[in-house]
Amino acid sequence: MVNLYVASFEPYSGKTAICLGLGLHYKEKGVSIKYMKPVSTPALISGKQTSWDALFLKEKLGIKENTEDLSPVLISPENLEEMLKAPEGTWQDKIMESYKKLSPRCRLMLLEGATNLAQGYALKISAGHIARLLDAKVLLVMNYKSDLSVTLDEILHAREHLKGYLVGVMMNHVPAGVLDKTSVRMRTLLRRYRIPFTGILPEDPILSSIPVNELAEILGGEIICSSEECENLVENFAVGAMNVDQALTYFRRIPRKAVITGGDRADIQIAALETDTRCLILTGNRYPPQAILAQSAIQHVPVIIVSTSTMEAVRKVDETLGHMRLRHQSQINRLRQMIESQPGLRELSSTLDLPE
Repeated sequence: MVNLYVASFEPYSGKTAICLGLGLHYKEKGVSIKYMKPVSTPALISGKQTSWDALFLKEKLGIKENTEDLSPVLISPENLEEMLKAPEGTWQDKIMESYKKLSPRCRLMLLEGATNLAQGYALKISAGHIARLLDAKVLLVMNYKSDLSVTLDEILHAREHLKGYLVGVMMNHVPAGVLDKTSVRMRTLLRRYRIPFTGILPEDPILSSIPVNELAEILGGEIICSSEECENLVENFAVGAMNVDQALTYFRRIPRKAVITGGDRADIQIAALETDTRCLILTGNRYPPQAILAQSAIQHVPVIIVSTSTMEAVRKVDETLGHMRLRHQSQINRLRQMIESQPGLRELSSTLDLPE
């Protein structure tokens, strides 16, 4: 059995997506897969503290074990001081206990890293600690930065922290215009230090999009029009809080969007419907005029009514985008295609002694 720890310097770098893509790829090759996120920041889900990422990958990878074992250690500002009072080794033992429950009859254990390489260091469960504890090979995932000298310094610093466990680097969210140039430069730089470059993933609007029905659920809203189009993917967001002339110019520049505006702003709603809009999000629990509903129905544009203010709806959307989940099958298919097209996947598979 082999353990692969997918780590990053910062949140929202794509660790969960890459775990999913690799997991689905190797499952199709007949490899038995398990997953765990040893250290997580907890979220309150259905009244219980747990890990969003563990719940998501449990579902998508078809893992039957308890979520508590998939995310054994939850660290928050509220519980850190209490956790520090535990005897040394307590949290490593807890991770190992869950690992032993998950690992039987498993050929690949996918381990998702915490928020960054350092999280859990005071408890001796940072990325480096866990790599040594579980003898895990580490794939480092990085967000694109235009200054590659900074990126190189970060990678070399991570290699020192990981003490020989680093087996690859993958760069994510790279703008299409610099994709090829960045790929060549990264390969050249990392070759000098004998660090494998596993892949480079471009920015992709499909992967960062969200279905209309999930958006309505997150906002606690009601879809009152064209609910049959609720699987449509929203790629962008626009806030309608200006005059109508400005709004029309603004909306025309943003394709495949959701427009968030007050339920009493019929002028903004009309402007939105004149452009490429996937749904209207109307705030303040205000219903639009019948003419807006009729036009929305003709154009198959769902209308979501929410009780919050426009600014609160924007805040919730911002939070959601940070924790984006690949729900739609077209997103998952796109992710797999992107990962499986990486030339470095062959070298990674060889290092892990897994089929390509």
